[in-house]
Amino acid sequence: LKHSGSNSLSIYEQLRFVPAKQRIVIMAAAWLNSAAGPMTTHFWGPVANWGLAGSGMYDAAVKGPEIINERMSAVQIVYSGLFVRFAWAVQ
Repeated sequence: LKHSGSNSLSIYEQLRFVPAKQRIVIMAAAWLNSAAGPMTTHFWGPVANWGLAGSGMYDAAVKGPEIINERMSAVQIVYSGLFVRFAWAVQ
């Protein structure tokens, strides 16, 4: 794919003419190398944050609400608050 002057097709318009399998590979490579792709902390930070919340919900659903620990809930709230602050500053 070529990116040239304003008279040519955009990269996304050029992708219409690429076979489907190649298009998937091109789009996956672009996502892997993007500024917010899985090679950056901008991807893994939210994944870890959602992982903590997901594991807490899973434990509460499978093991029952008596497993919920107040200290761990407080830690998750503080961690989420710090992460929000970091994400806001990086914006």
